[in-house]
Amino acid sequence: MDSFLKKSKNKKIKKAYLEYANGNLDQALTLIEDEIKQKDGNVVDDAWVLLGKISFDRQDYNSASVFFDKAISVNKKSTTFYDLAVCLYYDNKYLDCIKSILFAILYENKPSHLIEYKKTAIKMISEINHKKNSQISRAALYNLVNVFIKQSNYENNAIYALYLYMISIMATSDILEVDNIINDIECILEKDRGGLDQIKHVVHMLIVESQGFIELQQRKTEEITLDDIVITLNTKVVYYYLEKFQMNSSFLELFLIQARKVVLDFILQGGECSDKLFFVISVISKQAWKCEYIFFYDDADTNNLNKIKEINHSYYNLACFMFFERSQEYLDKVCLDFDNNMHIKSMVEVINISQKIKLIDIDSYLQVSNDSVLVKEMYEENPYPRWTYNNYLTSKMPLIDILNNFCHNEKTQFFNNKHKPKVLIAGCGTGKQVVGFCKNTLYKEMIAIDISIHSLQYAKYMANQSKLKDIHFYQQDLLNLDQDCFGTFDYIECVGVLHHLKEPFRGWANLVNILEPGGVIKIGLYSSIARSAINRFRQEYQNETDNYDIKKLYEIRLSMLNHKNSFYKKFLKWSDFYSASTFRDLVAHVQEEQFTLLKIKEMLIKLNLEFMGFHISKDLRSKFLTEFDNDESKLFDLDCWSEFETNNEDSFYGMYQFWCKKK
Repeated sequence: MDSFLKKSKNKKIKKAYLEYANGNLDQALTLIEDEIKQKDGNVVDDAWVLLGKISFDRQDYNSASVFFDKAISVNKKSTTFYDLAVCLYYDNKYLDCIKSILFAILYENKPSHLIEYKKTAIKMISEINHKKNSQISRAALYNLVNVFIKQSNYENNAIYALYLYMISIMATSDILEVDNIINDIECILEKDRGGLDQIKHVVHMLIVESQGFIELQQRKTEEITLDDIVITLNTKVVYYYLEKFQMNSSFLELFLIQARKVVLDFILQGGECSDKLFFVISVISKQAWKCEYIFFYDDADTNNLNKIKEINHSYYNLACFMFFERSQEYLDKVCLDFDNNMHIKSMVEVINISQKIKLIDIDSYLQVSNDSVLVKEMYEENPYPRWTYNNYLTSKMPLIDILNNFCHNEKTQFFNNKHKPKVLIAGCGTGKQVVGFCKNTLYKEMIAIDISIHSLQYAKYMANQSKLKDIHFYQQDLLNLDQDCFGTFDYIECVGVLHHLKEPFRGWANLVNILEPGGVIKIGLYSSIARSAINRFRQEYQNETDNYDIKKLYEIRLSMLNHKNSFYKKFLKWSDFYSASTFRDLVAHVQEEQFTLLKIKEMLIKLNLEFMGFHISKDLRSKFLTEFDNDESKLFDLDCWSEFETNNEDSFYGMYQFWCKKK
């Protein structure tokens, strides 16, 4: 409005806008209608826009849409498309609404506006998706966004982000309604402009529900040939899923275990050691490395490996990479023996990351307390978690915008004048959290600390791969943290860390002491209610978990992959179930404390912190509000959440994640 008033040369339209800005709608309407009449309708687009705004304010959405359309016919401005989209949304014309906001994105160049439009579009699609009476299917919304992504040749970042979001909310029934969606997803996997981790679960769904994969799973191992394995792995969705991600799929894990057996049998039976064999070994070995060799192998596998060793030591050495970690010496031998094969080169390149990581330098402020020694040793042995896909969509947003999606706006005012806060990630592990934060959020200074040097080396390597050179990584123990180390911070994240301290409250208090008054801290703590299944597992297998008997635990884990019992199937939904470091963290951690919401409420009072809200999904939020008469004030009441969790035990199966403010 202000920029228009400065630029406008038409005194009558300028005066009409001033009247509108002052709330004098009738006077504004009279002035603008008079101008339109005098010019016989041949007016600048701003005149029609003002008529649209006045009609919208009077809730005459149909007339407002007509006026905005007239403005667009005169001048295709992104802001007018945006106004039209909002109007159509209120008029329950949802497809036209999304179409209009997509045009707003296409015609916009300012990064700040694009972020706002994208955020609004996602919010609108989400709300349309959750409206019971919208009568607009996700398939219809997908088809609309798909038209725009292809028109932009996948190069418009905001539309690309919307497209990924649309795919991410698709269910099996939606996919069946869309023609050529598999080809579309294959195309976006191949292009990989970033953010594919958002659609990982949909790609997995396409794989395990495909007819070919279902039929292959139903066959016995001895009935499956190497060609069958090659055909499956060469399917684009399967290939890209395994290439880009660390899988968290019981179906695919069992398939790869089966595929390994087929490979060993093929070699032992004198099968031709051709390119297709190297392709299969490479794909399995890379995924085995990503999952830290958690795939179970039995005595028959060991015997077959030994038989291959007697026949051909080079093929034995190569096959071993599908089963367990090998030293640099053996990796070098593979390079020499198969130096001309592109599949083996690709395998070596992935596995060799471990050696590159060991060369990374980390500064240390470490004084390990006696209570932290066991935890440090565990994470030096198994840096948590191993991850490889780091092609994030970069969308630098002010932290306050993220907080306002979950918290009361008046509680985030500290960041009104701190668009680039000083940030601490306390317990950064291997860096997935800190890299994701830095790719998506504005910051002035970023410090990341962890007790494990090996985890920090991995984190710094991944940050370098992501071209983030301004993150400062330090080795530090939370129990010995104070202001002398790094000063104070505007914002701190400590997720999944405090519950592994001998004294969680002391560690939390140390963080509060280095948080600026009014600053915000995000905390993640295990729920004793949500982890009841894990507690039962530890009781049943106490000897194996207490002593971390890897062979026995992996054997138990394999039986869980095949088990029909609902108790064991519950574990399969935890992503931590699918790699060595995360599985150990899940069921056999050397030190863990669990919490209830009422216990957390007591701790917040003692720490002089104000609860600001949970980081939760829209579905969980809606479910909670349904049980509390849609009273949004209850979202910030821990007593209400405690009552809710008692009746919905899996609500926080990952952990409680919430923000709180230092008073």
